[in-house]
Amino acid sequence: MSEEYDNYDENEYEEDYEEEEERTIEAPEVVTQFRMASEISDAALAFAASKCIPGAIIAEVCAEVDNFVEEESSKFYKRNPDILKGICIPTCISVNNESQYNSPSINNSDAVLAEGDMAKIEVGIHIDGEPVCAAFTVVIGQEEVTGRKADVMAAVCKAGEAVYKMLRPGVQAHEISRIVGEVAAEFDCRPVQGTMSHQVGYYILKGANCIPNRQEADVKYENFTVEENTVFNINILMSTGNGILHNGGERPSIFKRDFDYNDSLRTRSARQLRDEVEANSFNFMFSLRQYPGSHGLLGIKELTETYHVQAFPVLLEKKNEFIAQYSITVFVFPNHNQNISKLPAMQMINSEKQILSEEINEILNKSVEKKKRKKRKKKKKPAEE
Repeated sequence: MSEEYDNYDENEYEEDYEEEEERTIEAPEVVTQFRMASEISDAALAFAASKCIPGAIIAEVCAEVDNFVEEESSKFYKRNPDILKGICIPTCISVNNESQYNSPSINNSDAVLAEGDMAKIEVGIHIDGEPVCAAFTVVIGQEEVTGRKADVMAAVCKAGEAVYKMLRPGVQAHEISRIVGEVAAEFDCRPVQGTMSHQVGYYILKGANCIPNRQEADVKYENFTVEENTVFNINILMSTGNGILHNGGERPSIFKRDFDYNDSLRTRSARQLRDEVEANSFNFMFSLRQYPGSHGLLGIKELTETYHVQAFPVLLEKKNEFIAQYSITVFVFPNHNQNISKLPAMQMINSEKQILSEEINEILNKSVEKKKRKKRKKKKKPAEE
């Protein structure tokens, strides 16, 4: 996987950035690191999809994919172990009416995938702090998807495509958010409450610039203008229900360090876990699979109670409703966009609904990719007499 980067001069990269104040995709080195991470992300999703079969234990699949990510990440920057790389979102497999962040440990969950389950598979990988996140939805054990499952899967794919086409310099975030809601309505679905796309950056998984999937009168998000040379994680979640979630009461399995809280901790387990998280996961999400041992289970309780760590619970839609997810990481260049995530091939989705809105269809028909230059034909030399 890493052959094309074998000749990359990591020492030259370090020298370049000693003088840089901000890292952007204007720098080829940053683009290279994002591409490294996307390579692993693509392979990890394909690997996860091959493991998601009827009867598979979700916790075991999550652990296998995480191990795969760590192994593949270790192939980069072998000469410089100080460069952090690996997981920035542990593998999540959220099923049916679960929204996101279902990443159970083997010792506390024996839930299995059943034929017909709608599984959202999500991964996040970073190379030296540059994060790539991606997710897609699959119906277990089926080649063709129909009915309401097909409606919601088609809705997230079309909404994700529309966001990608709209995400250009000068565009207002609230306009993109409006279109997401209108795409959902075309398929009689609803965007999921509290979910959004984010600008990402150096050790920043969820930047301040966010595009909510759902516009609500009582929740205000700060509008912003998309700028060039930025990177976004487009993350679309939609539901066949009303999209309003509730906490099912399951123990959270995904966490993130909150550096706003640095008070002293009472137990040695909590101090040990905090130090390990800061050294290895830093500002990214983590699961206790990455920190095995009694100190992990004991320490996480105090860390969450004292707000040193933020927990991400698995939120639920109503029973018998389905949530689908589509997530890619994209570059916004001055003259074009580029999707650096290659999701596995989708199943055949046969929704009876279609997009009738002229505005949305016009957006979907736009091209934002870099135009390929036509090769000039060489003029033939006149034949010698």
